[in-house]
Amino acid sequence: MYKYIWLVPLLPLIGAAINGLLGRVLRFTEQMIGAIAVGTVALSFLIALAAVYSYGFSGNSRWPQPYLTSEQGAFSYNWIPGGPVRLSTGQAPANAQTQPATNRSSRGSVLDIEWSYQLDPLTSIFMLVITGVGLCIFIFATGYMHGEAGFYRFFAYMGLFMFMMLVLVMGSNFVMMFVGWEGVGLCSYLLIGYYFDRQEAANASRKAFITNRIGDFGFALAVFAVIATFGTSQYTQVVSAASGYPIETLGHWGLMSWIALGLFIGACGKSAQLPLHVWLPDAMAGPTPVSALIHAATMVTAGLYMLTRTNVIFQHSQTMLLVVTIVGALTAIFAATIGITQNDIKKVLAYSTVSQLGFMFLACGVGAFVIGIFHVMTHAFFKALMFLGAGSVIHGMHHEQDMRRMGGLKKYMPYTYWTFFAGWLAICGIIPFSGFWSKD
Repeated sequence: MYKYIWLVPLLPLIGAAINGLLGRVLRFTEQMIGAIAVGTVALSFLIALAAVYSYGFSGNSRWPQPYLTSEQGAFSYNWIPGGPVRLSTGQAPANAQTQPATNRSSRGSVLDIEWSYQLDPLTSIFMLVITGVGLCIFIFATGYMHGEAGFYRFFAYMGLFMFMMLVLVMGSNFVMMFVGWEGVGLCSYLLIGYYFDRQEAANASRKAFITNRIGDFGFALAVFAVIATFGTSQYTQVVSAASGYPIETLGHWGLMSWIALGLFIGACGKSAQLPLHVWLPDAMAGPTPVSALIHAATMVTAGLYMLTRTNVIFQHSQTMLLVVTIVGALTAIFAATIGITQNDIKKVLAYSTVSQLGFMFLACGVGAFVIGIFHVMTHAFFKALMFLGAGSVIHGMHHEQDMRRMGGLKKYMPYTYWTFFAGWLAICGIIPFSGFWSKD
């Protein structure tokens, strides 16, 4: 079943295209738009579930080696036939030290960037989180957005976001990751500015877009450096080549440190780390399902995904690992102290998200990449739950978001109370909720 993973990103794209191109022209009803959007994401989740099971739990001898769709020629093709490339930077890896220094700059290879999907343990986690949590949020949104004039437009944007996010985490090379990276940035801009007639939303969407471009510039430079150093953008080839480089000890700054710095700047922009954290609290101007999907469960974790995917590069630069640790720790403390002074129910959750992302970066900085990804997964569930609970409260309070005007809602909203309470216990790290296991 894992040979059909190319359907996972394709289905939400088809749903987005149908709703976006035909929803208004053919005057689709809300029920029909919701059925198309939810149905395609549900099917995508089921295929992802079956693919991960067949890959990891059905006695498949491939685990944990990555599977690439290009092996079967299924929905894979030579996307950018770059031709011969000259390795213009870097040094010979440790296993190639015998090569004469004069020949190192002229060593060449063929740079063919393929459009193919990769399935491995890291991809599996993100596929299931994105489609699983996304499905729950899509279902919630069909009720929350009832009566909106742009109902078809909202679900077209959401479906496009799902496609881009899945390309980001499932792509087999850095260039595909960059396509997904820019795609989720675009969709974030469209969704934050969904209420484009409100000045606050228009300003917030522009702020998010511009701030992310700063991080993306560093990421783009890092991708260029990877291609110039290794002559390829395929993860499998880059990892094996980078592992042959010497480790740059604390205080030493070499090629691996420069590449890691560019990658980290990109991660800071997308995952709202200091000093590029300023866009995330303002992004709460978008509809609450957007906050739950993009700014709690999926898009803001893209930086953590990239850090973990390229962990071999970071582990070859002890200086950059220290930088990641310090930035993560400062972000966790800084955002949490701001969060306790906020009155807007969604901004409290936004600063809480920034703080939790700081915890995840801290874990990656000390080399505990597995723990960082574990917290990414648990956080996606309990923070999305809390955002949806906040959406329920805002809806019940007729779009009032000031917590000073709330109180005693348990009597009127018992289901929201108990589900929000469960999310609160999880983020507090209370046993036996998920947050206890990952935060501990």
